[in-house]
Amino acid sequence: MGGGFVCVNKPPGMSSHDVVNWARRLFGIRRIGHTGTLDPGAAGVLVLAVGPATKVLEYMEGETKAYKAECTLGIVTDTQDQAGKILEVKSGCPSLAVIEQALAAMTGPIEQIPPMVSAVKYKGRRLYELARKGQEVPRRPRRATIHCLRLVEVRPQMMFLEVPLADIVGEFTPANRIDPVPEGSGGRIMFEVWCSRGTYVRTLCHDLGKALGCGAYMSFLLRTRSGPFLLHHAKTLEEWEEIVDKAGSAEGALEYALPIEFGLPGMPLLTVDDRQSRRLGHGGAVDVQVEQSQEFALGTKVFVKNGAGREVCIAQVATRDEEKVRLQPVKVLI
Repeated sequence: MGGGFVCVNKPPGMSSHDVVNWARRLFGIRRIGHTGTLDPGAAGVLVLAVGPATKVLEYMEGETKAYKAECTLGIVTDTQDQAGKILEVKSGCPSLAVIEQALAAMTGPIEQIPPMVSAVKYKGRRLYELARKGQEVPRRPRRATIHCLRLVEVRPQMMFLEVPLADIVGEFTPANRIDPVPEGSGGRIMFEVWCSRGTYVRTLCHDLGKALGCGAYMSFLLRTRSGPFLLHHAKTLEEWEEIVDKAGSAEGALEYALPIEFGLPGMPLLTVDDRQSRRLGHGGAVDVQVEQSQEFALGTKVFVKNGAGREVCIAQVATRDEEKVRLQPVKVLI
């Protein structure tokens, strides 16, 4: 069976693992992973690697994520999101200028303490497993980078469906959200964030509330980008099921998956002939002619395809001269 990247528009209420299990049943293949966990209460882009695509996940670790988040001010919860127990309610809504100033101060390199509901491990156990048992353990701060943090809207008592974002995700209300907003709270804000992998947006909302002095929690989250995968690339579960039904087979449906090289936009591409393809597929090195204008420094990772467009391997430049490079495969894909 072939492979590639299946880009899913995950609905709220499903964990990333739930979606992986759904895809394994739908496509009839066990070898499926994902490029980054998305919270059960969140919606949006969840990228599944199917078959050979699972082999390149390690080369995608630095990809940028983008989100639209709704943050309720004046309320603190124990999970930093809408699913948690309310710990504190404060009155008053900071001014627009104060909110923008606080967001600006959170841009750039930051440190975050992973929330207890995260998948980070502590002595071999996931934090969320310990949290379910009512345990809280010390966590070390982790570095993250906020590339861009832009305020979209501020409304007292703002409802999620009152903003244009509803046009993207459809008309629904997350089942576990706190509505109406408790009396005395400071309303809601919507912001967009571009950040490094491993950023906790719920913690970003929590820390914003601390900076504003009013407390806050993440009341909704939509992932709009995961590396090169955008929201418009994503299809709902129902759309993927319809594709499989119309294709008549999982193999046929995977023709609609995005190719492996799509997930590696920064990696140079080289095409080899059938003889070279076979040798690379068995772990052997080959010499490939290149133009002088092509820059391939020693150690450069290269994505290799054959003349038919089939993925062969990820290779490393072992040696080079003015006319050719020697490629040594480091991850065979056939």
